Amino acid sequence: LTTDANRNEIERGIEIVFPPDISSGTYNFEDKKVCATFWKIWQVETHIRFETYSADTGSITLSFDHDQELYKGSFQFKSAGAEGKELEVNGGMFSIKGRDSISL
Repeated sequence: LTTDANRNEIERGIEIVFPPDISSGTYNFEDKKVCATFWKIWQVETHIRFETYSADTGSITLSFDHDQELYKGSFQFKSAGAEGKELEVNGGMFSIKGRDSISL
């Protein structure tokens, strides 16, 4: 959570979606087997603003250890975005220990 020049709070996140049968390996976002989206949401006066940037190019490397319930990944992508706004994400990483019925 950060604030902009007008003191509006901005929340940001990255969502990564892949099929349940995917295995460890490297995947290109262009192939559409894995999808990633950077998003941000904030309020300006009484309006909620929401922007998304879907991965157009880039890749993700996944490593799954189902026995240890350890799920890791690294990623980078570029998005053309809406209205000509471009976004580049470099050096993204995640590590998840454990599993529930919603994640993974």
